[in-house]
Amino acid sequence: MLPLLKHDMQRKKMPLDIIKNDAEDVARAVENTIGPDGMYKMSRDGDIIPFGSEILNSMEKTPFMDLLARAAASQEKEMKDGTATFIYLAAMLLKRAFNLVSSGLHPTMVEEGYRRAAKIAIDELEKIKKEVSRKEIDKIEAVIRDALAGCSHTDFLLPLIRNAVLFLKELDDENVKIFAEEEGDENESEIIVGHMLDYERKDKDMPESVDNARILILDEIKVKKPKVDAKIFIDSEEAYRKFADMDLKRLREIVDRIVKSGANVVFTKGEMDERAAKMLAKHGIMAFEKVGEEDIKLIARSTGAKPTTIDAIDKDCIGESGSVVDEDSGCVGGVCHVR
Repeated sequence: MLPLLKHDMQRKKMPLDIIKNDAEDVARAVENTIGPDGMYKMSRDGDIIPFGSEILNSMEKTPFMDLLARAAASQEKEMKDGTATFIYLAAMLLKRAFNLVSSGLHPTMVEEGYRRAAKIAIDELEKIKKEVSRKEIDKIEAVIRDALAGCSHTDFLLPLIRNAVLFLKELDDENVKIFAEEEGDENESEIIVGHMLDYERKDKDMPESVDNARILILDEIKVKKPKVDAKIFIDSEEAYRKFADMDLKRLREIVDRIVKSGANVVFTKGEMDERAAKMLAKHGIMAFEKVGEEDIKLIARSTGAKPTTIDAIDKDCIGESGSVVDEDSGCVGGVCHVR
């Protein structure tokens, strides 16, 4: 026996009508954007809207639209594609659910039916899915071509994506980083086998590139101020010179420790004294300062370098990389170090 809605059916019909109308509006907005023959949308301001999530965000906001937008954002975050298809399916399922509820079926029964249908669909997909090895290039390219359906630069982008997929052992967010340049074009895209970081050499006299890089990650390179609360009075030029010499001597000691470690590329989380940078440049060492925490983790994980301090440098802290190239030498956007 199915539980039916009776006494409050009319009272609940009005909000359901609103949701149904929203679902129909959404379905109409995205249905002709789906598939290889799908079309882009144009906003009232003349802007091209290529993605389902952007189409949804351009529509008038309602509680239902907000809920669907958050669900579409989850789809984009997890799968990086398929938002238009997801939005269309969600809207059509909701529209069908409204018809069932209007016929007297309780919402919980509709929900249970959808859950069972989803399980059946997943089971069927598991039966027909096929594993594709790295040697099956044609099949890999077929999948990529489907994903690029509607793109005007498919022939150019396909080999780039194929090579990236074949190079990566594990395809996840930690192993893929995307840089977008303003006013750039899709046919200017390139795959960089390595890491692309947005930092410049601390000193222009440092080498523009380093092969067989030995990576050292430090907290900072500068003379630390004493922690005690003290005042120093300098009453002569000679006293000032002695004080400056002490400072310079400490910087030389720091640079000597770096040189003896065998490192030829240094990244620091904090600041780097310009005088120390000049000394490092004379030793042929490339160095970068104020490197972000996430980039430090990325460098450490991929090169084996262990973040440390000046006083704790040892051979176990040094990581290795194929090369490090400054942007002036052709690595657009920053430092590119290749394993």
